[in-house]
Amino acid sequence: MSEIVRTPGEKITLHCFIRDTETPANNPIVGEDVRVSLRRMSDDYWWNFTSNIWENIVFGSLTDDHKQVMTDRDDGSYEWDFDQEVVDGGVAREYEALYQVVSVGDYLGRADTDHLVFSSGSGIGDNSVIITVVDEDTNIVAGALVYIKSSELGNPIYSAYTNTNGIAVFYLDDGNYWVKVNASNFGHSAEQITVSGDTNVTITLSSLFIPVASDDPDTLTIYDYVRDDAGVLVGIEDAKMWVERYKDPVWVEERMIHPVVTRENDSDANGLVQLICVREGEYRIRISTNRRTREYSGTVPSVEDYIGTSISLHDLATDFDWEYEDVSDQDESF
Repeated sequence: MSEIVRTPGEKITLHCFIRDTETPANNPIVGEDVRVSLRRMSDDYWWNFTSNIWENIVFGSLTDDHKQVMTDRDDGSYEWDFDQEVVDGGVAREYEALYQVVSVGDYLGRADTDHLVFSSGSGIGDNSVIITVVDEDTNIVAGALVYIKSSELGNPIYSAYTNTNGIAVFYLDDGNYWVKVNASNFGHSAEQITVSGDTNVTITLSSLFIPVASDDPDTLTIYDYVRDDAGVLVGIEDAKMWVERYKDPVWVEERMIHPVVTRENDSDANGLVQLICVREGEYRIRISTNRRTREYSGTVPSVEDYIGTSISLHDLATDFDWEYEDVSDQDESF
């Protein structure tokens, strides 16, 4: 998952949202006393909101001084403004924000966490190199992972995520470098840059094509973008998708057989694998490269919103352990 890196000293608003998962609509919960605590990752110190100091205490010894009241927005969300310049002098740090419900009632003790990163850059060279990542319409792309490499095929020597302004900062010596950028829903970018003194570079990413279902209302497109271990989209025929649709079971010689229809397709030049399938089917989906295999199983929903939705968004962890017969060669609808 991409992680947004903030600029040291940046002011941000921390958000916590509470829902009642026991209700069908996951109703938002309002009127609770929700508090946030801050832990500094470098030394495991906790912030005292009353004394305005960092304290070396263990989690079990936290007092009300270490728990800041969050503002109830009356929609299930609770907020607190975090000024990193005031709290920690605007230096590069990582923190854990711990949200807790402290009011007595059904939700007492509910908790969640956020990982907060404030970083000024990566590298130990003499020059400041500012990489700004934007899309085709020059909108900033936050949370993109930027790699600096000494050669096109070499391993990354530095990496950083773009902050909320779409910027990643590196400190490099004079010379030629390769910059690779990966971001969700965008094709990867790789280009060579020359550093001579302080340098500013803008990288433009192209949005990935999002497949849509065919005109047939009874079908939808199942798809995924496949990346390698470095997060780079694979190329043409570097990955393969298999989709197995399980049909209604039949009894054959006192055995229950679940007929299955199988289809497969290779990745295209942008790492996209896709197949058009019948709605409301029960499927097993397998995506494989030469390094890794991922499987998804479950029932594809029939709701309109799932047209063109990546399979990773409806990964239903249902294991199939059935005896089945492959009927792919038969003239039956997939």
